[in-house]
Amino acid sequence: MSTEPITPVSAEPAPPLTLEEKKIRFAELRKHMGRSQIEVVPPAGKTGLWARKDDTRELGRLEWLGYHIVHDDPKKPAWRANGLQQDGTYIVGDVILLEVDSWIYEMLQQEYQDQSESQRTNAKATFKDDAERAGTPVFEVGRPTR
Repeated sequence: MSTEPITPVSAEPAPPLTLEEKKIRFAELRKHMGRSQIEVVPPAGKTGLWARKDDTRELGRLEWLGYHIVHDDPKKPAWRANGLQQDGTYIVGDVILLEVDSWIYEMLQQEYQDQSESQRTNAKATFKDDAERAGTPVFEVGRPTR
């Protein structure tokens, strides 16, 4: 065993940056600092969704709708997102990235929007029908009672 002291060697200092170079680097830093940790840029024709990886019920529901866990090539990823693992999945904290074809995603979103609009427009009539079946009187605001 050698008892010679180890002498650290430092790299040469970087040349000082000009004011313009500093401004450019600072702008790049600000751009990255404001970015969300779960921001995703999918490949063309795909849409991403983060889902809790431990929620097997929700993962099953999403799989039934057409979603699948993203398995990307770690050496040449097609997706731009944080959390790329060695197996090609993307995991950030307790969520995992899922993918679906964009046309399926758009169809599902339209279906959700149609359901919401239907519930909104039919709420009053449904309430009246349910109350009538139960024999409960219904009063409308601004309408005189008899």
